[in-house]
Amino acid sequence: QMEGHIERPIGRRVCTSVALVFALVLAGYAVRLVDLQALRGEELRERSEENRLRVEVIPADRGTVLDRVGMRLAWNESDARAYVSEPGFGHLVGFVGLPSREDLVASSSIPLDAAIGKAGIERKEELALRGDRGSRLVEINSLGAVVSESAERRPLHGDDVTLTVDGRVQSKLYRGIEGVAKEYGWVGGAGIIMDVETGELL
Repeated sequence: QMEGHIERPIGRRVCTSVALVFALVLAGYAVRLVDLQALRGEELRERSEENRLRVEVIPADRGTVLDRVGMRLAWNESDARAYVSEPGFGHLVGFVGLPSREDLVASSSIPLDAAIGKAGIERKEELALRGDRGSRLVEINSLGAVVSESAERRPLHGDDVTLTVDGRVQSKLYRGIEGVAKEYGWVGGAGIIMDVETGELL
């Protein structure tokens, strides 16, 4: 089938052009290698270390709120803050929630995802109840799986807060006011029982 065809050798110009293209490609790779290894090697090594090592926050348990005889009014559970089920304690104990913009402006030490006191004793005794978060260093591989971890700083449990209030007296006073309010058609009421010798609110 090749009968009658004349084969011509590749010209020197073509060989030179191909060799030049290969040389340019190799030069480009060499320049990139020098850039990554020699010029930016330390920076890239530090960046890879940061990607490989991650600091995770260990939340601190919030302190417990107790009445004067040790009855729990607010405590921790696995998924949320728990409160006494008896009526008449909501306004006293308060509740927790995520920090507002005003909270973050007032204190730069509050983490964005922390549950902080928003009302009542939870707010008034926030610094004591909050505790201090811990942290641990976690090593991950290229697939994102945890290879090892070590605790850097253990979290500090928040302080327990004991009130002068007696939970049984509080509950009975609330029910008494509630009964009178319903009897006379009032929408609410308030009252206190105080130890006149010490000034403690019961």
